[in-house]
Amino acid sequence: MTARRGVCTNLGRCKFAGVVQEADPDDFMCRGCRHPLVAQDSGTEGTSRFSVGVTIGVTVFALMAGFSLWIVQGEAPAAAPAVALQAGVAPATPRPPPQAGEPARILLRLAGSATIGAHLAPALAEAYLASLGATGIQTSSAGSDGMKVQGTKDGGLQVIAIALRGSGTAFDALQGGAADVGMSSRRIRAEESRKLATLGSMTSPANEHVLALDGIAVIVSRANPVAQLSREQLAAVFSGRVVEWSGVGGRATPIDLYAQGEDSGTTSQFQTLVLGTGRISAAAKRLGDHQAVLDAVVADPDGIGFVALPYTRGAKVLAVSEGDAMPMIPTAFTLATEDYLLSRRLYLYTPQASANPNVPRFVEFALGAAGQAIVKKTGFVELTVKAEPGSPARAAPPEYGRLTAGARRLSTAFRFVVGATELDNRAMDDLERVVEYLRDNELNGASVKLLGFADNSGAPAVNLSLSRVRARRVALAFAQRGISGVAMAGFGAAMPVATNASEEGRERNRRVEIWISR
Repeated sequence: MTARRGVCTNLGRCKFAGVVQEADPDDFMCRGCRHPLVAQDSGTEGTSRFSVGVTIGVTVFALMAGFSLWIVQGEAPAAAPAVALQAGVAPATPRPPPQAGEPARILLRLAGSATIGAHLAPALAEAYLASLGATGIQTSSAGSDGMKVQGTKDGGLQVIAIALRGSGTAFDALQGGAADVGMSSRRIRAEESRKLATLGSMTSPANEHVLALDGIAVIVSRANPVAQLSREQLAAVFSGRVVEWSGVGGRATPIDLYAQGEDSGTTSQFQTLVLGTGRISAAAKRLGDHQAVLDAVVADPDGIGFVALPYTRGAKVLAVSEGDAMPMIPTAFTLATEDYLLSRRLYLYTPQASANPNVPRFVEFALGAAGQAIVKKTGFVELTVKAEPGSPARAAPPEYGRLTAGARRLSTAFRFVVGATELDNRAMDDLERVVEYLRDNELNGASVKLLGFADNSGAPAVNLSLSRVRARRVALAFAQRGISGVAMAGFGAAMPVATNASEEGRERNRRVEIWISR
């Protein structure tokens, strides 16, 4: 038999579609899909031209159909769609081409404190990406203890990864190279700092950055009649020495304790400030995060817990006192001055010289005006300077009352490096903020009073002298910036704002308050 030539018109379904092939005259079918062929050698020129015309027409029709689908669906078909040439055969559904993943660039990796990482860090990351010109910015989950913030810039994804497993993990991540920035709701410990010595001096201004201020709020149900507790009472309650509310002025009902896990920076700092070297009772119910503690306490009339300041909605916040000091609740002002017993700083830790240029840029952004506005919006206390009328504590020396009468106190109090008269890292940044505030409000040196304090670790005369030296140190820094003629006084170990039983408490008591008057 003479072989015949034909073309398969099963477009989109057969790899031989449109290919001229030879077939047996008795079995004139495509060798690929067994679809009937269109003859190319029927014996007459007219028939041959007709067949070619059919092939061309079908091909054009198929391409037009595919183009129409692309316009309607908004995507190009992967191949020419199949066109049904036989009754009852539906056209093949066009498939989109495989999408090559957009190139993703990890700009920054943040790790550590859930207090910072849950809301504040993602908000800062979103704003930072926007400041770089990224668009389509969004935050999404990246597992049970992480998230990623991403946006599009220069045709690719720009990503900031955030892992929130507790403050202690910030330093492990920095040491292991798994993070560019460590987030911590407590200050780095000496042993952690030693492990990171290759990254620089972790307590220096190049490595340690105070991001915001926060307070550990002690919360109970609104049904609980207790309104305030002293540090000693808190220690008795959370250590398990007092197990009924009647022991601290409440009802004769059992106390239910709630706290986060041991990796939490909030838990660690609460234990240090309240319990000293003691531990939270084993009877405490350990929960995963601030929100879980809040929810449990709100629902339990006999419950008590402690959370970061933004997680107090729906609960009753107790006033807390230390010794003879006035009981205080955490407010923006008492946290900014760090007078509230359980006030704390939120930190970012970075290598002294990072190879990633986004590290110093992100820190600068977070500490600047835009970043501090986000700090305030997310419920923490920003590092801006404000003035409020002040009232001396009950145990204030008479001279203190005279100097502060009719004056307003600035929200910034300068604190010092341990065992020195040098300003600490927050104070170094706050110095510039205070000078700017004085200039903006046209306050000269005569309007400023610097009142120094010390802890009680030395002899009274030594503490008095040291408190005056600290006030003079701040006055010198002001004079170097054009603010001279300020009034100074020192009050030794008077009016402590924290316990002198711990190093953290003593550090907070070593301070210089700033008061202004017209």
